[in-house]
Order: sequence, then structure tokens, then C-alpha cells
Amino acid sequence: MYREIYNLPFKSINENSYKVVIEKDGFTGSSTELIGAESPFTIETSLDNPLSPFRLSTATLKIFGGDYLQNLFTSNPQGVRVKLLKNNQIEWLGFITNDTYSQDYSNIEFVYEIELVNPISTLKYKKFMKAGETITFINLIKDAISNTNSEISKIYLPTSITNATNQNIYNLITISSSNFIDEQGKEMTYYEILEEIAKYLSLTVTVDKDSVYFIDYIGIKNGFNQYYLYQGSTTTTVTLSDSKTIQNIGYSGDSSRLSINSGKNKAKVTCSLFDIDELLPEFDDKGAIPFPPHKTQTVGDDTGIIRYYIQPKYTFYKYKVENGSLVEYEGDRLGESQYTFGSCFVRTTTYKESNRPSRLSLENEVQIRNFYDIASNYVLNRDSRIIKFKTNRSFTFNKDVYFCFNCSLKFNNGEFQFNTTIDTLPTENIYIPVKFRVGNYYYSSSGWTTTESRFSVPVKVESGKLFGLYHTVEDTNDFTLGIGDLSGFIFKAPDNVLIGDCELTIYNPSDFRTYSVGNNFTYIKDISFDYAIPNEQSIYGDWTDQKSDITYENVIEGDYVEEADEVELKICTYPEDYNKLCYSSTFIGNNLLSTLNYKPLSVTDIPERIIINRIIYYYSNPKYQVSIPVNNADLKPYTIITDSNLNGKTFIYAGNEIDYEFERNTINLIEI
Repeated sequence: MYREIYNLPFKSINENSYKVVIEKDGFTGSSTELIGAESPFTIETSLDNPLSPFRLSTATLKIFGGDYLQNLFTSNPQGVRVKLLKNNQIEWLGFITNDTYSQDYSNIEFVYEIELVNPISTLKYKKFMKAGETITFINLIKDAISNTNSEISKIYLPTSITNATNQNIYNLITISSSNFIDEQGKEMTYYEILEEIAKYLSLTVTVDKDSVYFIDYIGIKNGFNQYYLYQGSTTTTVTLSDSKTIQNIGYSGDSSRLSINSGKNKAKVTCSLFDIDELLPEFDDKGAIPFPPHKTQTVGDDTGIIRYYIQPKYTFYKYKVENGSLVEYEGDRLGESQYTFGSCFVRTTTYKESNRPSRLSLENEVQIRNFYDIASNYVLNRDSRIIKFKTNRSFTFNKDVYFCFNCSLKFNNGEFQFNTTIDTLPTENIYIPVKFRVGNYYYSSSGWTTTESRFSVPVKVESGKLFGLYHTVEDTNDFTLGIGDLSGFIFKAPDNVLIGDCELTIYNPSDFRTYSVGNNFTYIKDISFDYAIPNEQSIYGDWTDQKSDITYENVIEGDYVEEADEVELKICTYPEDYNKLCYSSTFIGNNLLSTLNYKPLSVTDIPERIIINRIIYYYSNPKYQVSIPVNNADLKPYTIITDSNLNGKTFIYAGNEIDYEFERNTINLIEI
């Protein structure tokens, strides 16, 4: 909890009462009054151009005295909070930058200069906290503002950009939470998240007093001044409109500067799509720990090797007979008694003694022990879980996705089996019971359901012989699906959007104990679970330059090209004819986001092309930039300013340098 540790009152030359309140997290005690140096509080706000994602400020606090005030400095970027009050109303909010200050070291009494930053800048140190599988834009924004730990109480968002039915898109646009966590598990900061939202929607984030604004400067210029105001749990619509002339805000005419920024005719937007390559952990020996003793057996010219491993990537299952019942436990059966059966991770190989290889090639497999005595009543069946794959990431699947499961099985009557001439087949079909879950949805033989379900994957026995040979899942893919060379059991995502983590459980393939040759051991290898999205290229093999980044740019007629800065996005619209899923894709309801309506330019398109339209609109002509000193007038981030000496020119209040004691404000104006 923050409590006041210092305060610094001062008056301006216009007799306005100012007070700097300094609060420290965890402080207990009473507040001490400090003495300010000349110009005790100044701020500087900057904006590169009206299309920049941030318009943020810094401040300098100057304190006079002989105390080093070491308790003001902390390694916590939000450890010491500062607010400037003007006539008891919030004028500026921020934090002391951690462990930075300067002073005159030659005198007993000196001036401390302490640097401050606005609350949004401290979000560079606040990492995204996942609270659900998906999150809306407004909840991302609210979470970010909450993490500033400041007294910001209002959020303004423009109504100038909507969906086709003119709804509030900030409440509707949804994205996977996994987009903000990279492959190594490192979270994006809330500063980066606000930046990405601002870039995607072409807005500028700024803080003024106790409010944060997402400003659409082009919209304001064109009269689109309606904004959603989020305050606490309520949302209202308000008008933000303020216009002034340079001549009526105390323009002094001294030290003014005017410059011209060149026009641009080329715009480029690049989307980093954050492709999803792997839905579940790959079945391999990465991270596997050997668990000896291992086994080698030779029969005639044939030698087999089985090496056992603890493999923490997957969940295995073991079974014990307890009080006359077969009881399931999570964990492999390694290290258990001979009466424990179930699954474990092994690596196996065979070779001919008459032709020993120069190097062994071992297969990664699941070994299943089905029973310990063919006459026993205790045996694994198709309700017995064998192995579970689970991801800790969330995915968002659209209706076009196809899933593919594949593996190969081998049935043995012993742990080793070199005799493959046994041709006794069961009368039943061979299949693998499988459970696949996404979020709270399960795939079943009759489709997708929220009831826990399994489905059967058929296995083809091509040789006519069952034991000692590998048999692979029947391939149900064909070219008409347009999903490329996926091979295995194919099933489709539902028409609604699927959201959540993935889990795949393989059950015991069969129970052959009752047949003339008991199936004591089963082996499963080459386990894979993939996905694909249909496209024509997969059907006809047309050449395509498929990249993980998609670029949008305008076409220029003629030889003259002047490029604006490239815009790089990490929140993206799903591109047409793309064949991979992307964490960065945006949704509205059960559908991928397609187009938005940008009213100020009457453009309906995907956000990336709206960005291009805005860039070309803004840079179509060279723009004036003016820096002038004025009295400290009450200007707002959305104030539109004109100059009677520059006919037809409209400026935005882009930045400032304010000295509160002397009521001086050098404002930076950019033509819009």
C-alpha cells in the first residue's frame, strides 16, 4: 500500500497552488515537507507523428536541501509514486525512475534533480498475466491500466472504428492469451500489449491527469469526436471536442520554430503471425532419463534391445491389483513389481548377428504390458489409459481446421518377438480408442460435444499376420480435402470456434488374452497429431511463397517512391489462403475478424489495410510542425489548434515542455 512520505508545496507566478505528493509502497510514518528549488516541477511530452502508438511524458522534480533522501530510491519501478496537484486536483501522475538522480556535490546544501516517468512507461516492467484462454481488447487494456498502480480512473476509446453492425469492437475483439507468451514461456509486457493494440487499431495512447486516452487524431480532425468512457464498471459515450487558435492561448511570439515534414507515398504493414506448428508435445526422447537395467535378447540370428526411460513429457499409466480390483495410477510402471502392468517409455532396435550395423538406430516407443498371467482375470482393456499428451498453451481453432492422428502398433506375445509367422487374427476389427479435448469440447464418433467422449481409430492389418509386425492407422486423407500430405485418421473442427488447451489420451488398443496366442505386450511408435487448413495449393501443388510474416503495401504508379516507416504488428488479421493457425489472429464471436469500418475515411477493410489508408491519407502532402511558447493554457490531448496566419491548416497538440512555477508552456504542434 502506498502512503505519503514527502510533500512539496509551491505557488506559481499566477498564484495557482501546486503540491507534489510523494508516496512510497510499504511506508509507515508521517509525511515530511520538502523545499523546492527553482522550477521545482517540469514535464515534457512528445509525439513523433499522429500515427505513433504513444504520446507520453516525463518529468523532473527539483528539491533543495542537505538531505540525500536515499529512501526515495528503490529498484522497484513502481516503488515511489508521485502526483502533482493543481488547486487540489490531479495534474500529473507518475513514478520516480528507479535508482537515478543527480545533484551538485560541491555544496552542503544542493539541488536534487529526480527524474520521473508516466504510469504507462512503468508497464515495461509488468509482464502479462494469463487469466483465461482468450481475452478481449478491453480486458487487456483494463488489466494494463490496473497494473500501472496509479490513480488513473478513466479510459477513453474512440467510436470511429466499428464492426459491420456499428458495435463496440473493444468489447468484442478477442485474441488468444498465448499470443502474449513466446515459445520459451516468456510473457510480453503490458507496455508492449498496449503498443500492439494501438498499432492494430491506429490509435495513440496518452495520459492526461487521471485519464488514459486512445486517440484517433484523423478522426478528431474529421469531426468524429464520440468516445466510449470506461469508468469503474460503467461505460458511457461522451464527446471529446476542444478547439483553439494559437492567437487566443497566450502566444508570445518569442523563440518560435516552424518546420516542414516531407510527404510519403509508400506504406507497408508487416504481420508477425506467430504460427502454430505443434499442437501437442512431439513424441521423442528429448529429456528422457535412462532407467536401467535394460534388456538384450538373442534368438538364433536375431538380437533385440530394449532400453527403458523415465520420460516426463507425457503422462503414463500403471495398474495394480488391489483388493480384487485393477486400480489405475498415474506414472509409468518402471521400478514396480512384476505384478504391475501398464505403460512406459522405451527405445528399441533389432538387428541380425550375421550383419551387425556400424551404428544402432533405436525407435521411440510406448511399451504396454497387458497382463502378467494369461490365465489371470486381470488384464488391460480398451478402457485402460496408456499415455496422455497435454499442452500448456491455449489454441483457437476455426471451422476450417482438420486434425490428423497417426501411429503404428505392434502386438507381441512376449516382450521380444522375432517370430512374425503367427497368423491367428481376432475376429474383431483392430482399432485404438482415443480421447481428444480442446478446452471443454471433446471429439466423438458423432461430432463435437461437451460431454467427455472417445472415438475409435481404425488400424489396417495389411500383411494378414498380426503378431510381431507393425500396423499403421488407416489413412483417411485424399486430395479433395486440400490438406496436403497429412496421413492418418482425419477429422474436422466444428463450425463454432474451439478455444482452449489440447489433450490427447490413447487407450489400450485391444485385449487378445482370450485368443490362442496371448498379447502380453503392445508397442506404439510414430505417434503424431497434426493439423492442416485446406487450400488450393495443397490440391494442385501450385508454387507459393508461404512465409510466417505477411506484408501488406500499397501499389504505386510511377517511379517516385518515398516510404513511410514500416509498421510491424504482433496482433493480426488472419490472412486469406494461409495454411497455418496463428496465435496472433483476432476474433469476433465465433468468427475470425474479417473487416472493420473506419468512419473518418469511409474505409471498410481489414485493420492492416486501414493502417495503410491512414498513412497515405496523412502523408499525402508535406506537413507543418510548429513549436511555440505560450502561457500555460488548459490544452487537452485532443485539442485541435488553428493559426490565423496559416490558412486551412489544422494542428494537433502533439507535445509540450511545461514549467509549472513560471506557467510557461512550449507547445509542439503537428499538422493533421
